[in-house]
Parts: sequence; C-alpha cells; structure tokens
Amino acid sequence: MTHRKISSLRKCLPETRITTLPNKIIVATNDVASHIQSLGVMVAAGSRYETNESRGFSYMLAKLAYKSTSNRSVTDYALDMERHVSNLACHMGRETTLYQAHFPATSLSPVLALVSDTMLHPLLTPAEVEESILAANYELQLYDEKTDAFLMEVLQDVAFGGEALGRPNLPKPETVAVEMNEEGEVLSTGPVEGGDEGEITSEKLRAFREKWYRPERIVVAGTGMDHDTLVRLTEQQFGHLGAPPPRDPNAPIWTRPPPSASSSSSSSWIPNLVAPFLSSSSQAQSQQAKTFATLSSPVSEDPFAIGLPRTKYTGGIKIDERAEMENSHVFIGFEGVDANDEDVYALAVIQMLLGDGASFSSGGPGKGLLSRFYTGVMSGSYGIDNVNSLNLPYSDAGLFAVSLTCTPEVLNKYLNRLAYELSSLLDPYNLAYPVRPIELSRAKNRLKAAMLYAREDPRVEGEDLAAQVLTNGKRMGLGEMVGKIDKVTMDDLARVAHRVMGAGDSKAREGKGELTIVARGPVGVEKVVGMVKRAWSAKGLSVGSI
Repeated sequence: MTHRKISSLRKCLPETRITTLPNKIIVATNDVASHIQSLGVMVAAGSRYETNESRGFSYMLAKLAYKSTSNRSVTDYALDMERHVSNLACHMGRETTLYQAHFPATSLSPVLALVSDTMLHPLLTPAEVEESILAANYELQLYDEKTDAFLMEVLQDVAFGGEALGRPNLPKPETVAVEMNEEGEVLSTGPVEGGDEGEITSEKLRAFREKWYRPERIVVAGTGMDHDTLVRLTEQQFGHLGAPPPRDPNAPIWTRPPPSASSSSSSSWIPNLVAPFLSSSSQAQSQQAKTFATLSSPVSEDPFAIGLPRTKYTGGIKIDERAEMENSHVFIGFEGVDANDEDVYALAVIQMLLGDGASFSSGGPGKGLLSRFYTGVMSGSYGIDNVNSLNLPYSDAGLFAVSLTCTPEVLNKYLNRLAYELSSLLDPYNLAYPVRPIELSRAKNRLKAAMLYAREDPRVEGEDLAAQVLTNGKRMGLGEMVGKIDKVTMDDLARVAHRVMGAGDSKAREGKGELTIVARGPVGVEKVVGMVKRAWSAKGLSVGSI
C-alpha cells in the first residue's frame, strides 16, 4: 500500500478566497465540491465583552436566535427553516458568537436571509425574553448537577480573576430566577429583590447587540459554494450596515507588536482538538467540544482590536463542599500560553501525551488508551472515575489543567500519581520514567489525526475558516500546521513543561507559577489544597503562593 505525506496533498486542498466589503465585513469561502453546504456568520462578541450589568447577554442572544424578526413571525421562521435548512444553530463562547447553517446547495440565498434576519432584525419581544429566561433557569439547574462541566466554568473564572476571559458564559442564577405558585404557574421572572440591577430586558439586549454586532467584527464564511455568489448575497443582506467610524486614539485597548512572519499563523484550531476529555464527560461538555476555533490576538493595527483590558491570569482557589456527594471532583490549572505563542504546539503535544482516561471506555483507535494518564493513573486502579488533561489557548492568555474524579479515600494517592506523571515531563530523558520516542510520535500523530478528522465535517471546516479569517485575515494551511507539530522535539517538551509547570524562578517560565484549584465533593474536600501542595512540591512542580 502506498502512503502519501500530508505535504503531498496540498494541491488537493480547497482554495480559500477572501473578499472585504466596503463596510469591512469579510467574506471567505473554501472551494469544496459538495451537495451540502455550510454557512457560518461569526461575530467578535461573547462573554469576555460583557460587564457585571450585562453578564449573560451573549448567552441570552444565542437562545433568542431564530425567533421572530421584523420580517418574519415565529411561525414563518419555523416554516422557512423546515423548507430550506437541515441544521440551524447559534453557538456562543467567550470571544465569538457563531450563527451556523447546514443545507442543500440550492438553498444558499434563503438561508443567508434567515441568518441575517435573526442577527440584524430580531424583535426580542418581552414574551420571547421571558420564555428564554425560563429555559435558562432550567438549564442552569441541570448544569449545576453536571459537576465537571460546572467546574470547567469555575476553573476559568478563578484562573482569570473573573475579568475578560474569566467572565462566565452563563448568566447569574438570580437574573434568570423564576417564581412559581403551588400550581406551577409562573408568577415572575428575573431578580425578585434589589430593583432591576442585572435584569435581562429586551431593551438591554438590543443595546448590547447594537454595540458589538458591528460590520468590522463580522466574517461570513462558507464551504461548498461559489465565492462570488456568497459575496453578492452578503452585500444584499449585510451591505446596509455602516462602515466603522475612525478609531478613538484614546480608546482603552491593549496592543501587542504585530507577529513576525514565523509566528503570525493562527493556532485557532488547537483549543478543542487538545481537549478530548470533553467527549468522555457530560453532554454539555461534548457540545462545547464542537467549538473548533478560538479568536486569536488582535494587534494595534487590526480593526478587530478589542476596547477592553487585557486578560490577566491570577490563579486562585475555590472549594465547594457538598455533603451528599460520593466522589471528589478536582481541577488543577496552570497558566498556559496564548494562541499565537509558538509554544502552543508543544503544549498541545504534551496534552495529547498525557491524554485522559475513564472507568468505562469502549476502546478503539484514537481513544488514547496508551496515553500516560490512562496507563499510569487509570489502568488497573480502583476508586477512580476519570482523569483528564486540558489545554485552552485564547487570544491573549492560556490555561493548562488536569482533572481528577475519585472517592475521597484515594484522593491523595491519585494526586501523587498525577504529580509523578507531570514531573516526568520536566526531564523526558530521566531513567526512571522516560518519555519514549514512540510515545512522542504517537502523541503528535493523535493530534494531527484529530485535526484532520475534525475538518471532515463541513460545519467544523466553516467555523475554523471564519475564526482564522476573523483572527488574521487569512487561513493557515494544513501542511503548515502539520509541519509545526512534526517539529516538536523531546527538548521542546522539557522546555515548555518547565515554562508551564516547573517550580523555581527560571527565566524560561517568565514569572508563571500560580496554581488554580477548584474542587467539589463531600466533607473534607477542602483538604485537597494541602494534598496538592505536598504532592506538587515533592516532584518539583510549581505551587505558587498556596
């Protein structure tokens, strides 16, 4: 059998075409022959752009997508969606909101009209807002029961000090509170006391949408369609939006020097390719795993530069004691690297090398059954439900974490196991537990396979295209991505492991060192902080100021 290298497939890869409209909206397409097309309209708006008063507004706007508009009633919208679309959705994250459609090739024009209508002309009636608050209230109750998914939100909140990337994706429970009578009838929604502070209303949602849904913050991306056709239709649907005004030179933006030619390529595909543990957790986490890209760093010349303070990693501790729980759930985070840092590739390989493990797995290729966490922590053990690793590079900050779910009796034992696994990467050539060349090769192959497999889905392909173009105005080729992964060496693993996890004041670590510890479990779970400090210190891992 003849095997072709990735580099030999470059001529077969779809061509990316990009056009910027007069009002600064960007249109990008991949020329893929297909009977099914995918369309994504991405806007640089998400929870990081919210304030204490507008917390949860991005979440609510996503829930209110595809409701009534000034051009369609709810019934008309439902009928049009059934007629033209096989899949229609809206996903929000910390930095972007994506309106997405998957449809037959003959339906591009009506589908783009549906998407633009819900983005630009939603009615956001009080009845629809109240209905969405009821749904949000129910979802938050379910979310609290899914401990690992909930702690993922808490982890990022604590790691980034509750600001910028630390702002939660979810609204405050009190802002979506629902008061009912004994018969189950709704009496009121929203804050019960304290006036209208934090209240979610139609007027506030409209103001938030108008502030951030600006043409210079929008990319329209499509796969499987003619570029010129999408440009023409985008001009029809979005061309009336005014061009952005000149930027205020006194605006409080953070800037960085433009990236060099060697580092300007986007790493936007990495975040969830290197978080496969989501597939072994709750459905809510699996839903998050579909997010294929994250907005990378804007620079001072970039019209997408955000008018908000830069994210600062702070670290911290938050423990939630629940007497009724049987297992202890623990997440331990380090300051990672941002999406434009060249070390993001080596850290992604480290995450794949560590991998994950669960007490139940159906096995099969690509399940990570030979990863270090599975073979060194999970396999043959008792009292443990799962162990995972996580790498999340964002536009101006990053987070690397490990998580563990087990019974309280064996928590200290497995924290020491985790410390042993992590410390082995500080010196991959150590004699006791070295990283073998085949392990490094397997980790890189798993990362490349995950990337290539994800791009088989037109929806993921379209989302990645939109994110990279929104980020850098261009798309990074598969060959270049694969090349950067292939260049990762054992020495890179050691250097980046020291930078992210190692103790001491070495220059390579650039002042990193604070830990983020969040946990939920039965009585005694608060002891996890002392357990982590002892286990980490004994193995030369950073413990910060805990």
